[in-house]
Amino acid sequence: MAESTDPTTVLPNLYHPLDVNTQELRLLEICPSEVSSSPIQVKIFPRRFEDVRGQFIPFSYVWGDPIDTETIIINEIPRKIPKNLSLFLRQIRAFLPDILAEIPWEKPALFWADSICINQDDTEERNHQVRLMSSIYGTAPAVLSWLGHTEDSDLALDIPDACVRWLYACKERNPEWAGPGSWDPNFDGWMERCPQFWEFFEYFGETNPYWEALRTLLELPYWKRTWIFQEITLPAATFLMYGSALIKTPSLVALHIWLSEFAIRPASNFPFLGQGNYHKLLITLADQQRPTLALVPILGSLRASDPRDKIFGLLGVMDTQLVADYQKPVVQVYCEFVSAWMREVQDLNFLLDAYRMPHMQRSTGEPGLPSWAPDWGGTSWALNLARETPEFSRFWREEIFGNVKSEELEDPEVAHWEDGTDAFRWAWENHRAKIEHVQLESLYHLTRNVKFLTKSNYIGVASSAEVGDKVVVLGGCGAPMLLRPKDGHYEHIGPCFVLGLMGGKAKEMVDRGEAKLERFEIH
Repeated sequence: MAESTDPTTVLPNLYHPLDVNTQELRLLEICPSEVSSSPIQVKIFPRRFEDVRGQFIPFSYVWGDPIDTETIIINEIPRKIPKNLSLFLRQIRAFLPDILAEIPWEKPALFWADSICINQDDTEERNHQVRLMSSIYGTAPAVLSWLGHTEDSDLALDIPDACVRWLYACKERNPEWAGPGSWDPNFDGWMERCPQFWEFFEYFGETNPYWEALRTLLELPYWKRTWIFQEITLPAATFLMYGSALIKTPSLVALHIWLSEFAIRPASNFPFLGQGNYHKLLITLADQQRPTLALVPILGSLRASDPRDKIFGLLGVMDTQLVADYQKPVVQVYCEFVSAWMREVQDLNFLLDAYRMPHMQRSTGEPGLPSWAPDWGGTSWALNLARETPEFSRFWREEIFGNVKSEELEDPEVAHWEDGTDAFRWAWENHRAKIEHVQLESLYHLTRNVKFLTKSNYIGVASSAEVGDKVVVLGGCGAPMLLRPKDGHYEHIGPCFVLGLMGGKAKEMVDRGEAKLERFEIH
């Protein structure tokens, strides 16, 4: 085969090996240009981390489609990089003085971007640099994030900025926020003084352009990245570039607090603002909490180009013995995560995410993943009800007894519920006292699951069920589980919701001798 003549596919003298013992990394400097359309030129050079600690700004951005690239000049060598990063570099080059004045920043403008500063073709270097990332972001004076650019970028900032002014006014009256209900969302006539936010325009399809722009901002791919949590929660400050504008995270935190106040009022009609990954991130920022191992399943729906990054992308914000090692296959990484979970969290709630949808392929592409191991590359919305709705989650977890109770399925209904109204009516009639405050939007997810009936006439709901499956209540797990007999052992199918096994009912049944404790071998 003839050798490639494309100069962007070779790396002459670009990536010299880094010294692991001195924790070397590469820093990036953007070369100025007076012509905005000129090719991007940057310099990269190695430095000992201790020598540059806190003296450079790391980037946070979406890599995007690996095929969609653009050629830039790195150390006078043409090199293809993700196009989204190239757009980011171009925007920084154009507005660098304004950016540095806003941050503020007095040192030389040195940056760190993983796709450029790490030799992605060197597995050992990737392993070392990923382990160093918590220090890179944790000691950074600020992180610069790239959200991209849309036509209504400027409009999207008006509501968060107004929320900051509202927040300051509220704090002057009452410095402490004790959660939703503490402050009036219309304090000091704030809503009346911002009438543009409440008007609807016919040429926008009876929608408000400010809220639509905010929706666009909060639904950007950036918020769906696994790596975002450590990139934003570790640095001292975060500045998000959206087009040519800089968004400071306090404005998004203020937005979150205002929405928390507004959402408890009957007038609230913005359900999209209470859902999604950005909302979980804002809660983390507002509460000054770092994600822990037990929060990993919440992040399972986030995107990562490498399924191992569903774990490795969180190591920087967790106290765990796990280390990033890209030489390990996906199955081993996921299984080792479960082992660490059992040692450190000491429960079985990882099983809530280890369910198998009948239509779902093994998205990791790796054979041999045990049925008890979560496959976050293949998780879907099906059983995220307990994750997305705190009220429903507590209902499951606080009322389920932690011993082992088994119940065999007699006649599961394999057809999906066809009528969402019937599904909601069923849930409402059977659990009205418990879940009358759960949103209809969340209960809708139940319509795609399967109803089943056990031999003892317990009614349940699961993502998948077959005749002969067992309903078990496992010690340390926050929901009943379905197990399927196979070759002398069991396969884990997933969590289920079973009427009559909540509120300590399982313990009472064991005490009366109506149920027995069993040991299950799950493969």
